Amino acid sequence: MEPVDLDLRRSDSGWEPGNPAHPLRLGERADEALALPEALSVGLPDSKAEGAKKHNEVFFSDVATDTDAWFGPTLTGARVAFQLRSQDSPESLRLRLDPGAGATLREVEGAIEVVRNGKRVGSMSAPTAFDADDEPLESSLRLKGSDVLIDVAHRDKDVRYPLALDPAYEGQDSWRNWPDPLRSVRPV
Repeated sequence: MEPVDLDLRRSDSGWEPGNPAHPLRLGERADEALALPEALSVGLPDSKAEGAKKHNEVFFSDVATDTDAWFGPTLTGARVAFQLRSQDSPESLRLRLDPGAGATLREVEGAIEVVRNGKRVGSMSAPTAFDADDEPLESSLRLKGSDVLIDVAHRDKDVRYPLALDPAYEGQDSWRNWPDPLRSVRPV
């Protein structure tokens, strides 16, 4: 037993935390941004943006029009966040999820679950969204094949840019030992 260490270190294929509670690899390109071995891989299929380590996350600039993304480790899984910089930013963002062999994805109460052998092994929470004044925005996610579409209507709203959009992936094992992460999300 050693302390959890989420500080990212360079690896042959991107970045990895020193000693994570859940194995995790962050990729060099947005289309291969995140891999949780034996659980899930996540990418932005419409972007080949190159990643750069910023603080303890990997930052991908311009993954869509006026949109940036961050991927990073958490104690219970991984964080995915987007910054929408202007009214020209999309109102729907697409993540490609690959749950690996023998697993499926299902939409449950606004979240996406990863199911293996009939058992939930992880979940992507409904996103939270807010503007530069910390005003909440309505946002949602939905499953379309192996893609998760994250929606936030902002173009016809009275908002101040940039906007932040933040779903999170949590591994099922962490839920046995930590408070329910879906209950700690800021309400919209």
